[in-house]
Amino acid sequence: MRAASRIAGLVTMTTLVVGGLAVGPAVAGTGSLDLLSDSWLGASASADGSRIAFVSAANGQVYVRDVATGVDTLVSTLNGTTGADGYPPPSSPKISRNGRYVTFVATTHNLSPLDTDFLPDIYRKDLVTGTLTLVSTNSAGQKANLPSYGPAPVSDNGTVVFSSQAGNFPPVTALPAGCIPGEDFCVEGEIYAKDLAGTLTLVSLGTRGDFQDAASGSIFADISADGSKVAIGTADPLAPDDTDLYYPDIVVVDLTTGSRTLASTATGGFYFPSLSADGTRVAFQGTVTSPQLLMDQVFVRDLTQSAQVLVSQNASGQAANDVAQDASLSGDGRFLAYSSRATNLLPDDTDAADDIYLKDLTTGGLRLVSVKDDGTKSLVGASQPVQALDGGTGVVFSSPLRGFDPANTSYDFGWYYKHLSPLTPPPPPPPADGNGDGVLDSLQPTGAAAGSFRDATTTPATFGSIVDTGGLAVSVADAPDGADGVLVTVGPATAGSTRATISACGVTLRLTPGSIVVLTCGSVIVKTIAGSVQAVVDGGLILVTIPAGTSAEVSDTAAGAQVGQVTGTGVTVTVNGTTTPLASGATTTSFTSWAVPGFSAPVDNQPVLNTTKAGRAVPLKWHVTDALGAPVTTLTAATVNVQNLSCGLATTTDEIEQTFAGGSGLQNLGNGDYQLNWKTSTAWAGSCKTMVLDLGGGVTVRADFRFAK
Repeated sequence: MRAASRIAGLVTMTTLVVGGLAVGPAVAGTGSLDLLSDSWLGASASADGSRIAFVSAANGQVYVRDVATGVDTLVSTLNGTTGADGYPPPSSPKISRNGRYVTFVATTHNLSPLDTDFLPDIYRKDLVTGTLTLVSTNSAGQKANLPSYGPAPVSDNGTVVFSSQAGNFPPVTALPAGCIPGEDFCVEGEIYAKDLAGTLTLVSLGTRGDFQDAASGSIFADISADGSKVAIGTADPLAPDDTDLYYPDIVVVDLTTGSRTLASTATGGFYFPSLSADGTRVAFQGTVTSPQLLMDQVFVRDLTQSAQVLVSQNASGQAANDVAQDASLSGDGRFLAYSSRATNLLPDDTDAADDIYLKDLTTGGLRLVSVKDDGTKSLVGASQPVQALDGGTGVVFSSPLRGFDPANTSYDFGWYYKHLSPLTPPPPPPPADGNGDGVLDSLQPTGAAAGSFRDATTTPATFGSIVDTGGLAVSVADAPDGADGVLVTVGPATAGSTRATISACGVTLRLTPGSIVVLTCGSVIVKTIAGSVQAVVDGGLILVTIPAGTSAEVSDTAAGAQVGQVTGTGVTVTVNGTTTPLASGATTTSFTSWAVPGFSAPVDNQPVLNTTKAGRAVPLKWHVTDALGAPVTTLTAATVNVQNLSCGLATTTDEIEQTFAGGSGLQNLGNGDYQLNWKTSTAWAGSCKTMVLDLGGGVTVRADFRFAK
């Protein structure tokens, strides 16, 4: 009897995500249905559905079809033209997810010089090089001396997994007396992996010759895209937590580390694994004895979660009321195709015919795939899915021809390709904003004023308020990234609208129409996704512009502002009308919000053109106050630069009344008054210049001069 630890190993999917899997609305699949062939005996599709391997009913050979061009290429051939001989004909084709390799089973002796008997063997065809390889050999190159079985899944790098009873495969064991392999159960089959280098690895690690329990062998397997992980169905207890000897289970083996994970955690018997490309999810079918589900159902185990999940159920969480089987997991691990004759999976599917379904394991959407272009069902049901394609873009499956063609009265099967568009779940209800102020209730503390917000998940908390909408729709929600604060969205411009004003982290922000901005406190970190944001510091003396695609951290300091953590191109800081661009990655820069109304006499401010003799020292005098109007007495440095100016632009001139022979450094006259005697150059005679007095922190004062000889 199975250990008690296995009893609670089944999780039933509910309306919420469980281990990354979900239940959602059930609908009929829409999209065109293409008949690929009416004469195939078996098929396998690449992950994207662009190539399909099949056995032709016309000549019993294995081919690959390029779905886009319709061109068929013979696979079961050594020389490219002559097909495999022997009887029965080749069977069980499997194509790799990337469409490069095809494997098949053949009882032939004209495909390899090593294959001189008529035992079933495994072959691999490389569609790029054209090489055909006998896979069912041991690492020394000796052909299997007993039957090997398919289907034999193949990875994108050519590693093949298959089952074999061969006595010259590890563990090498002599046949017991009277044993006739193939006619009785005296030899178990084991699962092997064969790579391109020819190395054969025993994956199932079972015990050959277990005659008291011969059914405990391993037959079916699947392999990840990179060939590192193999999922097998086995009754051998390969994992430490598989304590029974009779129920078959699904085990995932890591060929790199040798670790083995029991995927089928519930009590029951499970078969036919289907592995995702990355080896993290495995689908399978089976029966559960606790809770009792005696008919086969379809399950998925996400190996990052603790338990398998029932997938073959309706939107209410009820298990299929009839057999569900043939699980086929897409390479991306998101979509699962399966067949069922249940009558309770879809409201419009109430007959007991076999149908093909596609489950979106992320959204929970369920589709009936075996329908015509107009959405009507097959008249007689379908048979089995071959492959759920990546992205949920389609399913390849088999079905009786007469089910989709009333004029066809035969009982032959055809292979169909159902094209699908991704199933979009209904949008979730919008988050609650009870008072309609644009701020989500979850961000508005109880009793707080309308428009205010606080996100306590950041350190420090991100806080602020909507000061003025400017006639625009403004909303405040949680930022998508949990490390960020809030997401502010401003609607498009309307008649009479201006721009929205937000207070965040003690800084005033102006947002243009259409802006989308992430705000986080700790100073204020502004990430502008769309539109443009302007941080206003010291009553507008300092303006920090942060356009779309950029971000910056803005701090309001006692002397002005600091701006840093700049990303992107276009962030600028304007102080007293002077704009400074900040490059991406710029270190934190301080900007001072001093107010300097201009120069005092004898210098006139722009646009007046001051005239003086070149080579004389001009006394520059000015008064500095802070944002509150108080005099600034701490200025310690000032520099002067000149720029060329066209003399013909001036309309008003005034001669400097007082000049000196020599210049001087910065003089602090007290009460916010300063003077610097600026020594001009004799070389400037006959030219005009713009003099720029730079007080640091982005504060500059300008005056224009014409110099005489």
